[in-house]
Amino acid sequence: MPLWIIWGIVGILFLVAEALTVGFFLGWFGIAAIIAAVLAAINLPFGYQVGAFVVCAIVGILISRKFSDKVTIEPPRKSNVDRLLDQKGIVLETIDNSKGTGRVKVDRDVWLADSVDDSVIEKDSTIKVLEIQGTHLIVEKIQ
Repeated sequence: MPLWIIWGIVGILFLVAEALTVGFFLGWFGIAAIIAAVLAAINLPFGYQVGAFVVCAIVGILISRKFSDKVTIEPPRKSNVDRLLDQKGIVLETIDNSKGTGRVKVDRDVWLADSVDDSVIEKDSTIKVLEIQGTHLIVEKIQ
């Protein structure tokens, strides 16, 4: 079997594999293999074919990575606890930042809580969640 056919088959296999995956990584190997197939078809030595394959694949990957880094902007990840912001809850244990006490119930979940202004918030008071710091909710009392 002629070498150009082997390169062509390899190129097609890479392109098919690329079509089945996310991103554009294997496609460069497919294009590089097809370029090597053309070089084999015009009877250039095998070393030139392999060299062209390697260079084309590396250059393609580097160009596409640089482009994708510029184009791809990942939005900040939101966690499920962000849904608690601005929610109301009930104080289960008096919130006193100086003593390090305070638990609240928001949406059926119990959380440790701190007062936003260091004021003491009594048990059974209604609160609003202002922010989240680690495992603590920062809350304010609602009148």
